[in-house]
Amino acid sequence: MSQEERSAYIGLLVNIFVDVLMIWCIWDLHRDGAFSGADAPQVWARTVLWVIPMAIERTVSLSLVAKAMWPEKGPTSDERDQRYHLRGMATTMVFATFGILGGIIALALGSTMLTALNIIFFSMCASALAGDCVRILSYRVWG
Repeated sequence: MSQEERSAYIGLLVNIFVDVLMIWCIWDLHRDGAFSGADAPQVWARTVLWVIPMAIERTVSLSLVAKAMWPEKGPTSDERDQRYHLRGMATTMVFATFGILGGIIALALGSTMLTALNIIFFSMCASALAGDCVRILSYRVWG
């Protein structure tokens, strides 16, 4: 398993963790009525700013554990790894673009700022998941 393939698996695990954590946090805040006031976007932003460092810490921790468990033999990256990485990145960018556009359209159609922010955030999560899945499928299925 190459370093790039291993990082795709780690990214997939961390993205799933962050998505579940964010859904749980937003659900709890919504249930407690934190989004009913005028400061709802600020409450949402504080939640995101709390989740992002946790995601970075999980990525670094899992990367170090994976590197210790499966040390790299040979070159760390080759042309195939770069091609698969670009495939995943292109998928990520397409999903992210549609998510941002979806958030803007939601605002234009009269949705609340909180709804637009959720659309944008979760489309970013979905785009990262899709990009990692494309990278993994490139290694394991498509070649």
